[in-house]
Amino acid sequence: PWITVIGVIGNVRHMSLESDPLPEVYRPYAASPLLSPILVIRTSVEPGLLRGVLSAKVREAGPGVTAYDVFAMQELVDRSTAQRRFVMLLVGAFAGLALLLAAVGIYGTVSHAVAQRTGEIGLRMALGATPASALSLVFRDGLRLTLLGIAIGAAGTAAMTQLLRKVLFEVSPLDPVAFAAAAMALTACALFACYVPARRATRVDPIAALRRDQ
Repeated sequence: PWITVIGVIGNVRHMSLESDPLPEVYRPYAASPLLSPILVIRTSVEPGLLRGVLSAKVREAGPGVTAYDVFAMQELVDRSTAQRRFVMLLVGAFAGLALLLAAVGIYGTVSHAVAQRTGEIGLRMALGATPASALSLVFRDGLRLTLLGIAIGAAGTAAMTQLLRKVLFEVSPLDPVAFAAAAMALTACALFACYVPARRATRVDPIAALRRDQ
């Protein structure tokens, strides 16, 4: 039979967020009754307050009609994304730990480099270099290593994110915003890790530094 189309809606994921939307047709219940119909209600009040009222109204429709599995839409969404949220929490925790290890590594590397170049920095300052120039020298060396590591890490991440397609929802594996945010976070962390060694370098006593190398 011919059916008149009265409207077109957007795609709907009925089963889960991982499954692709399928072609569907909504028809009036009177024309196509279902054995287990699903009723969706929009409300401006707290959904939990309406559960008892809705169940009573459904029972009024007939003696054998019952309402079951009454949920707020947000509860259904939370259920469908619970496993994904748990995985993302684990990934976020490991990412935070990796960021901490990167900061410690940068700090240790820059501190060791500054300790080895104490004589050089002292000589530069003895010849007229300013503390600002010593500060920029340490920061420049630290950021050079950091940017090199970010470039290598971004290339590896671009390859690894292809394995995470199934746990991503409406996010591209090569999302430029996510990559830029990660790079900015690592750079900020590197700047903070370089600050203490750089600050220490500006306080080097030129005479003491030169005597230490003798």
